[in-house]
Amino acid sequence: MNNRIYVDHAATTSLSPFALEAMMPYMTGVFGNPSSIHSFGEDAAAAIAKSRSAIADILNCEPECIIFTSGGSEADNQAVNTITKACNKDEALITSTAEHHAVLSPIKDLCDNGFPVITVSPEKDGSVTADSVKNAVEDYKKGICGASFMLANNETGSISHIRNISSIVHDVGGIMHTDAVQAVGHIPVNFAELSVDMMSLSAHKFHGPKGVGALIFRPDAFPSPLIRGGSQQHGLRAGTENVAGIVGMAAALSESVKNMEKGRSHVTHLKDILLEGLRPFGVIVNGGGLPGILSVSFPGGDGEALVRSLDLFGIAASAGAACNSKEVGASHVLLAMGLSHEEAASTVRFSLDASNTEDEIHRIISVLRELFQ
Repeated sequence: MNNRIYVDHAATTSLSPFALEAMMPYMTGVFGNPSSIHSFGEDAAAAIAKSRSAIADILNCEPECIIFTSGGSEADNQAVNTITKACNKDEALITSTAEHHAVLSPIKDLCDNGFPVITVSPEKDGSVTADSVKNAVEDYKKGICGASFMLANNETGSISHIRNISSIVHDVGGIMHTDAVQAVGHIPVNFAELSVDMMSLSAHKFHGPKGVGALIFRPDAFPSPLIRGGSQQHGLRAGTENVAGIVGMAAALSESVKNMEKGRSHVTHLKDILLEGLRPFGVIVNGGGLPGILSVSFPGGDGEALVRSLDLFGIAASAGAACNSKEVGASHVLLAMGLSHEEAASTVRFSLDASNTEDEIHRIISVLRELFQ
């Protein structure tokens, strides 16, 4: 089907031609191992160093404080691992019930083994407030060793008050991590201004290649290695680096930031048109904040069935996060926001991109009218 419409960019994005062009030399001609001391290796190492500096300049961090990973999930896992290794007896880790499973799953393992974990609920708009974190910290009398909170939620686009939360966590001597996977490349993200100790990102969310991401850290917040077995990346992440992927991530990030303002304006305009077209269906908007994500509940509807029906018309949307779409049950994020199981199960996420057009949005609205006749 040649006229397919893709509005699931929060799940993944296409690889930009600019990023692909940057990657190509490192997929063929420049193939050396960056750890080798001969010229082939030095050429590969130079490409990583250049990419590291470019990413650091964009995100306002130190180049040597970037660990390249296989993606956001690995970066999140390493951050949680780092926090827990720094904990003293009875100190707790604090997070929210609306985090990505890359944070919640390793934390659940900790809970199962008796590690103290405090969870706070998001507000009705999906954000986590500094006040809720402060109250939870004050209520727990045995100390907080660290925290992990999303900058922007991948299902609703809700943006949390990370700098203020970080201040609270630091006041009690904790380590602060933010999962910025859904935010980087879509809104301005300044690592230093967020005042966090660690931050995760993933290239495929902003038109970079899949299978590469990063954990950024402050010089005084040294991460604990998650993958061991080699001295690559100063021993913080063993394994031969994905040179082409790293180059592609730097190129895609550079392109995304360059075009961000123009893209945000266009995407916001498209979202306004879509929302206006959805109002006759009585939809309820869940959260909001990121320009491209529109999560809506169709009262009495079936989100998964609706997504499958849209797909028959060549329209790709989502009933929730792609990493959870094959799981049975309603979104844990929406339930944490206070939606009923029925409301959460009736939800569809449309995530837009600068590549989408007004004609595509009108087509989506037209198809929904057919489906609801």
